[in-house]
Amino acid sequence: MTYELNLEKYENGDLTGMDLNIYQNQLSEKKLAHTNALISYKLELLNLKIQTLYDFENQVSVTPITAIDINMN
Repeated sequence: MTYELNLEKYENGDLTGMDLNIYQNQLSEKKLAHTNALISYKLELLNLKIQTLYDFENQVSVTPITAIDINMN
C-alpha cells in the first residue's frame, strides 16, 4: 500500500523517480523475504513430517511404504 501511495505522489510530481525506485526496491525486498520465509516454513514442515510420520497440515498419521510385492498378480 505504501508503494501505491508513493506511485501516486510520483505521478503527481511530488516524488522523484529515484525516490520511487527506493520504495520499489523496499517492496521487492519485503516480497522476497516473505517468499523465503514461506519456503523455509514448508521445508521444515516437510522435515517434521518425515521425522514424525505425521502430517500436521492434514492432521493424519503417515504410513510409509516399506516394500512392494513384485510377485502379486
